[in-house]
Formats: sequence, C-alpha cells, structure tokens
Amino acid sequence: MEHEQGSIMLALYLALLDDEQSRCRFEGLYNKYRKQMLTLALSILYNTHDAEDAVHEAFLCIARNMAVIDKITNETDVRNYLLKTAKNASLNILSQKKKRERLVGLESVSDIPDDSFMQALADKFSYDDLVEVLREINRDYFDVLYYHYVMELTLPEVAELLGRKLCTVKQQLVRGKKLAAAKILARELS
Repeated sequence: MEHEQGSIMLALYLALLDDEQSRCRFEGLYNKYRKQMLTLALSILYNTHDAEDAVHEAFLCIARNMAVIDKITNETDVRNYLLKTAKNASLNILSQKKKRERLVGLESVSDIPDDSFMQALADKFSYDDLVEVLREINRDYFDVLYYHYVMELTLPEVAELLGRKLCTVKQQLVRGKKLAAAKILARELS
C-alpha cells in the first residue's frame, strides 16, 4: 500500500515537470532522498502523518523549482538543498500546529467566563499584542472591555461611567470579547 501511494505521489510530482530530462532527474532524487527527508521531518515533527505532509510539501516545492536544481552540479549541494527544503516544510507545519494549539478555545470565546477571559488571552498572547488588537476594535466595545477588564470595574459601574444602560454594556462586553478573539484569530492565522 505504501509503495502504491508513493508511486501515485511520484506521478503527481512528475506531472508538474515540463521536460523528460527534469522528470528523470526528479524521479532519481525522489527515490534516493525521500527516506532521508522523511527521517528529517519526523525528527522535527514527531508525527508520521505530519512528516509525510512535510515531505509532500517539500517535493511539490522541489518540482516547482526543478530549474534551480538542474543548475546544481555537485551532488552534496543537491542533497543539502533537498534536505533544507524538507526541514523548512517541517518547520512551517510545526509553526502552524503551534498556532492552532495556542488558539484552541478562542473559537468559543462566548463560553469563557468574564473573570477568566483576559487571563485566557494573557496566557496565550503578549500584552503588546492584546493592546494592539483591542485598539483596532470599535471604540464602544474597547471602552467596555478596558474599564471592565483593565480597570476592573463592575458592569454596573461601567454602565454608569459611560452613561449607558446595563443591558447595553453587557451586550457590548459579549460582542467586544467576540471581536477581540476574532481579530486575534485572524492575526495569528495570517
């Protein structure tokens, strides 16, 4: 099964190449270095599926840039290029994985209790990042979040200070939390 899947992937990569010489060279490189690249990816990612994804991404990149590899005549330099490509693909996957882990729980921000909302954000993000995100949201929501979480005023105190109804302030707090979390998610995933 693994050999069959490898043949399918090789055919996919070869379809990206224009000339027969590049296809022959690519096939040789694939057969010679695939296991080394997989071992390297596994040493970074500690997960077989992620390592296979990294090697796949690396070979796609290599196929797209075969003209560069065709110019390299020294076999050691070719090997280093391929392994560096696999390493970079692995590090990219690791980075995305870490971002997703940091963001777990922010999707359901309305479920986070008020008293732990800012703590949940502070545990995952730097103070400067939080302040920058809060400054980007609508001023009405910013004011409610700021006075409630930073100045530690109760919601009735915030309502009185801002001259708004308590129910309005509560709704702005919920919407402000959602906006802040959405902006943080968007920033982290970009």
